[in-house]
Amino acid sequence: MEVEQKMVSFPIDEKLQENVQKLVAEGWQLNPSAPPTAVYHLMRPKAEPVMEHGSLGRLLINDDLITVLKAPTK
Repeated sequence: MEVEQKMVSFPIDEKLQENVQKLVAEGWQLNPSAPPTAVYHLMRPKAEPVMEHGSLGRLLINDDLITVLKAPTK
């Protein structure tokens, strides 16, 4: 027997059961041999770059404060 496979991602909220029921209505079913899994979307702040200390101290650039000024047009 040939089968189709599909992976879907739903938020775990009040609509989860409704979303699953829509897939069941289309003929999809859970694979009984596959254990349930969870996917986590993780994030963290980027590590600050290591700067060498020179005789004049340390230079850090805050990209949020950089603005590009366009040249005036004639």
